[in-house]
Amino acid sequence: MISCRKHVLPLVLLSCFATATYGQSDPSFANVAISLSEDHEGALGERISLTLSSNSAQKIAQTLTQWSGIEVQHVAKDALTLTMVLRPEYQGEVIKQYTSASFVIDLDEDSTTQFTAAFATQYTGPFSVEEAEKYVSEYIDDTTYIHGFNFASTVAREKSGDCTEFAVLTTALMRALGKPGRVVFGTVIIEDEVGVTAYGHAWTEVWHDNKWQVMDAALYGLDANKRFYLPGSVIDNEGPGYGMSLATGTILMPVKFYDVKSAS
Repeated sequence: MISCRKHVLPLVLLSCFATATYGQSDPSFANVAISLSEDHEGALGERISLTLSSNSAQKIAQTLTQWSGIEVQHVAKDALTLTMVLRPEYQGEVIKQYTSASFVIDLDEDSTTQFTAAFATQYTGPFSVEEAEKYVSEYIDDTTYIHGFNFASTVAREKSGDCTEFAVLTTALMRALGKPGRVVFGTVIIEDEVGVTAYGHAWTEVWHDNKWQVMDAALYGLDANKRFYLPGSVIDNEGPGYGMSLATGTILMPVKFYDVKSAS
């Protein structure tokens, strides 16, 4: 089933989802309303245009300038029209925070080091993003939305969680292997044989092969025609004040998408 949840922390309420066996029984609070353009026909292309509704439209537009593959076309008080590719590429620099242990990405705890060491024994040489996604996807064997936001060591120990736990543990794995990584909050738009849906989501961006790439262990193996990743925010405070970063993710979550169609 597709699992979703709300993280209830001081000053924060964040909807998110992850998946294991894939279905349509997801709790409605993680859904983001979405509708196709009346003149759209057939499957979506590799590039789409859409309008999103949000009271933070101007802030979202400003934030999206950090990624290539997203072009903002129009910004109103409560709406934003843009075009985007499947996986926009973050254009920021690699900073020390993305390589280091932290309060949230606690690499030095026993459960985290054991988890990352097990991967290193399987892949002694170069590895692909897909191999690392598969490893995390199979390691977390209890896909659930009942937890609060968990740190890497807790996820490694309990092997349980939703998309935030998958993203946190993936980020920990990448950093332990010497590859910069960070947790991203946003929305994933999924097109499958049933239709087009959108959810609040979390994933990892990793610096791999000299560029930032999306890693999504929560949706590894998902049978879908296309997945579009629209970023919103990152955990830029990985210390005890991390709740404020989660709050920012909530503020920058779109209310709905409409007029979605393939872009030329």
